[in-house]
Amino acid sequence: MEVQTLSNTLVNANEQLKDKNNKIKTLTENNEALNLRVKTLNDTIKEKDNEISFLKSKMQDLKNTLDYWKDKFEKLISFLYDKLHSWYDKDDKYIDVVNDMYDDKVLDDDDVEELDLSKEKDDFER
Repeated sequence: MEVQTLSNTLVNANEQLKDKNNKIKTLTENNEALNLRVKTLNDTIKEKDNEISFLKSKMQDLKNTLDYWKDKFEKLISFLYDKLHSWYDKDDKYIDVVNDMYDDKVLDDDDVEELDLSKEKDDFER
C-alpha cells in the first residue's frame, strides 16, 4: 500500500508540475507580449516627442515671423497715424489718401474715430 501511495503522490506531483510549467509558460508568453507592447508604446512616445519638438520649433518660427510683421505693421500704422494727423499742416495729398482708404474700406468709421479724424472725415467725404 505504501508503494501505491507513493505512486499516487508522484503522479499528483507530476500533474502539479505540468500544471505549474504550463502556468509559467503562459505567464512567460504574457510577459513577452507585454514587453513588446511596452517597446511599441515607447517607440510611439519617441515619435510623438520628436513631432512635438518639431512643432515647437515651427511654432517658434511662426512666432518670430509674426513678431517681425507685427513690428512692421505697428511702424506702418504709426507712420500713417502721424501722416493722417498732420495732413492739414502739409498739403491736401493726405486728404486724398484718407478718402481713398475710407472708400476702399481700409479705414472704417471706427478707425476714423480711433485715429481722431472724425472732424476731418466730414470735411474730406464731401
